[in-house]
Amino acid sequence: MRGYDCPNLVVWPETIEGACEFVNHMRQWGFVPTRVQLQDKGLNMDLPIEIFDGQSFLEPMHQLQNDWRKLIEGD
Repeated sequence: MRGYDCPNLVVWPETIEGACEFVNHMRQWGFVPTRVQLQDKGLNMDLPIEIFDGQSFLEPMHQLQNDWRKLIEGD
């Protein structure tokens, strides 16, 4: 994908995490997005492209989920 002009790339991952991972993998391969938009159940939300640096979101996102779960459950 290096040097390839792809103005619109649409994917349908099953999770938000999967979508972020896909974009980060694309960054690792040299793809530079000009816009990233999350579309889910009629909601369209632009995500800042600066957050996609090729590094995985999975571990930080899972840690945040665990932290929130502990707060909600009162642990």
